[in-house]
Amino acid sequence: MRTVGKWVGILAVLATLALVESAWAGWGFGVSVGVPVYPRPCYRPYYRPVGVGVFVAPRPVILPPPVYVPAPVVIEQPVYQAAPLPRAVHSPRVDEAEMQQADVEHYLKLARNGAESARISAIIELGKMKAVTALDFLTATLARDGSPAVREAAARALGLIAAEASLEALQKAALADENPDVRRSASFSAEIIRGQLRRR
Repeated sequence: MRTVGKWVGILAVLATLALVESAWAGWGFGVSVGVPVYPRPCYRPYYRPVGVGVFVAPRPVILPPPVYVPAPVVIEQPVYQAAPLPRAVHSPRVDEAEMQQADVEHYLKLARNGAESARISAIIELGKMKAVTALDFLTATLARDGSPAVREAAARALGLIAAEASLEALQKAALADENPDVRRSASFSAEIIRGQLRRR
């Protein structure tokens, strides 16, 4: 009984102190007696119980090894400078007058001795080249050649050269030649020469 009374006295003193302290300091003091109760552990997402009080960790997750992608290697290309081009080796200059004279002689030879089609082509080329040295041959061909096609080609060639010395032969052919194509070409060539004379 004395022990119980002793404890009751202690509790009374503690209660008195608690009241005094709560009145002056604003906080209390108490003593509680009980049995601790713990909540049930949440192991289901992570552990699976086996038997009583035995827990087994889940299987480890094995991740694949990282894939190593090497960075692209940039190799700088060397800059090459083109070698200077060699200077052109010029051949000795050929006189253009000599070349033209050689061509004139070549076409004159074809116009005298070739077939009719070759003669016509050669006479037209003489006119395009404005071969003044071929005027005598062309006027003679216009006046006396037996082929109307060759005479007509000669009239056109004389018109291309447009030399005043051939005007008389063209006017005569424009009036007296028996072939209408020759007369027409001769008249046209003569008109070209007269027009040039008027502009002078």
